[in-house]
Amino acid sequence: MFIAIFILISTCLVIPALGVIQSYAGVSTDAAFSQYLGLVALLGMSYCYILATRFKLVEKLFGGLDKSYVFHKWLGLSSLAVIFLHDQIDAEIKRLGASAFGELAEDLGGLGFDGLQVLLLITVITLIPYGIWKFTHKFIGILFILCVLHFIWIPKPFDLTSPLGLYILGFCGLGILSYLYTLTSGFARASRKQNPLKGTRPYKVVNQEKTGDTISFELTPTKKAIKHQAGQFAFISFDHNKLKESHPFTISKAPSKDGSLRFSIKALGDYTKDLPKYLEQGMTANVTRGHGN
Repeated sequence: MFIAIFILISTCLVIPALGVIQSYAGVSTDAAFSQYLGLVALLGMSYCYILATRFKLVEKLFGGLDKSYVFHKWLGLSSLAVIFLHDQIDAEIKRLGASAFGELAEDLGGLGFDGLQVLLLITVITLIPYGIWKFTHKFIGILFILCVLHFIWIPKPFDLTSPLGLYILGFCGLGILSYLYTLTSGFARASRKQNPLKGTRPYKVVNQEKTGDTISFELTPTKKAIKHQAGQFAFISFDHNKLKESHPFTISKAPSKDGSLRFSIKALGDYTKDLPKYLEQGMTANVTRGHGN
């Protein structure tokens, strides 16, 4: 965890600050600080999408998928706050004049900021149904791309081919590729056949038991079982129209020789309330590898 925080501080705050100190000589402090904040916001949003890929290396570095998504959430909200400060402080450097796309860059920046405010507000309002949140959350990446175009076309005292320019473009490129990966890898799809990138393993529901508002069920592998440690969680989806959405749940059984899994799920949202209605013995479940440390 310490290493992850050190990397975030170094790459998002320290390195761009050194670049700004070198590149903004003779520029007013307000303008230099405002553009520095814009760079920090771009790096923060890039990390948000890198964290959302669920890659093993990223998960391990940030202490498990559950913790990496905590970073994902707060990086997103922090980036919005930084964008707000960037917008409030005059970032115009008059001696640079206006670029061919300067006005368009201003419009894209404004559109990206306004859109992020709306979509991140939806994210923090917990009363909004999960389906609406999930659908709208996908559009944040489009707004991120608009912010990257704003950076590319806005007048600045350094070239995109300079070390600072290449550094920011590199991270933004990784962020955009990560965003596209989260869309095309189909994390919400149900089966490995539909989405080989996801790498789920097929299981069968062998029994279920409902106690109050909690349903417990056991799964046995139809092929090769996943590997997991006690206390980890996995994403599950079922071959049923109402249960195809992939959701994370803690595995409530220690690893066993037969590879069977047990989940005990409390009804807390729309999906978990519907689960007892549609879950049936013999139904196929698609389970990801174990996540979390």
